[in-house]
Amino acid sequence: MNSTPRNTVLHASEPIAREHTVPVMELFAYLQLLDLLTTLAGLRLGAQEVSPFIRMTMQFDAGVGLMIWNLWIILRLPGIG
Repeated sequence: MNSTPRNTVLHASEPIAREHTVPVMELFAYLQLLDLLTTLAGLRLGAQEVSPFIRMTMQFDAGVGLMIWNLWIILRLPGIG
């Protein structure tokens, strides 16, 4: 059993158990997916994309443009692309 009660606050100097951490790349992938889904939802509700780079990739199809943009970002990560 874990010796730290659930409601105890851990300080920055205390180590965190590995089973309670999320790998950075996994977290980044989830955030990219969330960004894609929320942007698509916003576009369906009438919002407009502000970023000129993303708008350029969305000229023909918003979903494809956003997927191209997210893929480009992921491929630029160290160790992947």
